[in-house]
Amino acid sequence: MASSSGGAFSALASWMLKQGGYVCAASYDDDFKGVHHVIIRSEEELPRLRTSKYTQSRTGTCFQDILRLLKQGEKVLFAGTPCQTAGLHLFLRKEYDNLLTVDIVCHGVPSPVIFTDYISYLERKYKSPVKNYNFRDKKWSWYHFNTKAEFKNRKAVYLGTWEEDTFMRGFLRDYFLRESCYTCKYSKHERYADITLSDFWGYDATDGGFPNDDKGISMCMCNTVSGKNAFESAKSSLIWCTRPRKMSLTNGGFSPRSATLEERQAFLEEYRRIGFDRAVPKYMYPEPVPDDLRVLYFWGRGSRALKRSRKLLRLVRKIQRFFRSSKKQA
Repeated sequence: MASSSGGAFSALASWMLKQGGYVCAASYDDDFKGVHHVIIRSEEELPRLRTSKYTQSRTGTCFQDILRLLKQGEKVLFAGTPCQTAGLHLFLRKEYDNLLTVDIVCHGVPSPVIFTDYISYLERKYKSPVKNYNFRDKKWSWYHFNTKAEFKNRKAVYLGTWEEDTFMRGFLRDYFLRESCYTCKYSKHERYADITLSDFWGYDATDGGFPNDDKGISMCMCNTVSGKNAFESAKSSLIWCTRPRKMSLTNGGFSPRSATLEERQAFLEEYRRIGFDRAVPKYMYPEPVPDDLRVLYFWGRGSRALKRSRKLLRLVRKIQRFFRSSKKQA
């Protein structure tokens, strides 16, 4: 539950650390207004690398540090976006047997400036600095995830549903991704990384799969022999099964972006003039929340809660139809 999906990254990272290796991945800044890559060597540090972070991560000197460690014979796991992984390979200029690369099926990299403005927006609204933030909290559901912000004054907790959170709406409408994301050459099954991870949105348990409990399922694509060997070594801590590769195609990161570069440019030009607060109603407005999800958000969490919510909603509608019918007859 601590991971955004099924915990595959944690299993791989833990396996690497237990071998005495290093793990390099994205971590929030102390003020949660940005993200940067760090290198860790202990499992106690692993929680800071968990969960999805939908903004650009600064790699700083990590590539140089990784090269130094590899030359010293140390084992390293690097996790990042497909373009970051490709950039690392280009920087190293040769293959290293002691390097394991892990990329993600990426929707696109949002602007770090707008993420900073979003956190500042929440801090103004709740009158306190943010002390913890999660893009992919699973209070209600993995599939219908929410954002979560905790504040230093401890007076309130912000929970933004997938349909209503302002940053999430702008991000998923593709208004403020990096310019290169709109013509990304890595949005395909051919990968530079040894392993590719993502949420398994298209998962189907038919013919040998395990049940979907709505707590999160990772898709793990082993792209190289090194990737397959690493997964074989780490899988003992996972509940796993093999699935047809075509199931992964439902993930939006393999598809072109919905907005165009022209729409992005128009948004950014207006954003520079009006700022975050005034951009919300025009560009980051909420999606309609279906009735069954409204009941879910009130009722509880998980697939069982969603089923109960839908049953309750059907009962409410049946009662409403009965009373409407009774009024007509009267």
